[in-house]
Amino acid sequence: MQRLLAEHGLVVSDRMIERAVTDIRRAQRVAQLATVRVETPPGDQLQIDFGQQRVRIGEARVRVFELVAVLSCSRRLFVKAFLSGRQDDWRAPLFPGGRAALRARQSADHHQLGRHAAHGYI
Repeated sequence: MQRLLAEHGLVVSDRMIERAVTDIRRAQRVAQLATVRVETPPGDQLQIDFGQQRVRIGEARVRVFELVAVLSCSRRLFVKAFLSGRQDDWRAPLFPGGRAALRARQSADHHQLGRHAAHGYI
């Protein structure tokens, strides 16, 4: 850094440079910690979040429940809105075939892997 400054005819102490970049370095460290991506193998993890908001449908204001699912490996996004917050409403699109199909999948995974993978079964 001193060499670069000297090329431009500037004389600055090391301490002055440290003070000048302290906030920048701190912001970079925070950004790195806040954006740590956890790598997972394909099909190993699904992250799910729920929300709700009021929206206008025609002349009526209606509460809509939202399901957002992200595949951890590919970051593919799935979003679905429901008029009810009942568990059976949002489970159906994630687990076609219902609970029997879900239990069969869990059993197959357990048999094949000898343990459950981090599939986040609900």
